[in-house]
Amino acid sequence: MRIRFESASKQYWGKTALDNIDLVIEPGSLVAVLGVNGAGKSTLLRCLATDVMLTQGKILFDENLLLRDRMELRRRFHWIPDLPPGFSNLDVLAQIAVTLDAYAYVPDGIDEQVFDLLREFSLSECEYQSVTSLSRGQRFKAAMVAMIALDRELWLIDEPFASGVDPLGMKAFKHHALEATRRGNTVIYSTQILEIAENFADQLLVLNNGRLVAHGSVDEIKDSSTGDRTLQGFFEQL
Repeated sequence: MRIRFESASKQYWGKTALDNIDLVIEPGSLVAVLGVNGAGKSTLLRCLATDVMLTQGKILFDENLLLRDRMELRRRFHWIPDLPPGFSNLDVLAQIAVTLDAYAYVPDGIDEQVFDLLREFSLSECEYQSVTSLSRGQRFKAAMVAMIALDRELWLIDEPFASGVDPLGMKAFKHHALEATRRGNTVIYSTQILEIAENFADQLLVLNNGRLVAHGSVDEIKDSSTGDRTLQGFFEQL
């Protein structure tokens, strides 16, 4: 999927969260969205997920205009917000099943795949536990299992590395995300942790006050720093 932002802006109650973003993301990209608090990272992801709609401009998937009622486009991505939603009357297995059913996704072998993923993410003992009773990290891991099982063209994740997920869960997520990009999927996540972005992304998007101030590889952005050639140096000069 090729993603294109054209003059994309979003205002909330007179405050600009995204400011005239022009951007192209090619298929198979592993993208980290960086910025200080309030820079617009979550807003950019939420606009991609159609949780909120742009005030002006547009987002296109393969030159098709992304709108909330374009279900054929929305089924091409899966979105995990910073606190994944959960239904108090559903256990982990039921919640994953509801997610898969929402996409009408029931390929052969999906049950076995889900159980394998639950074991990989150390959630086997939580299969029949209410989602809302889980810790934040467990809840995020359950959402990751559903995302990996669905294997959409676009993965959108808000702050996965600040989600409380344990190191083994993060290792599993990274492995599956890299495998997905090798298949041509695109993975876009937000983070404030420069060391993670430096080692787990082939492209960085840097936002500042809603503006896209840099887009490129880690080395390209380091080289654009007028101070020491590090990501930290680039952020300090902002």
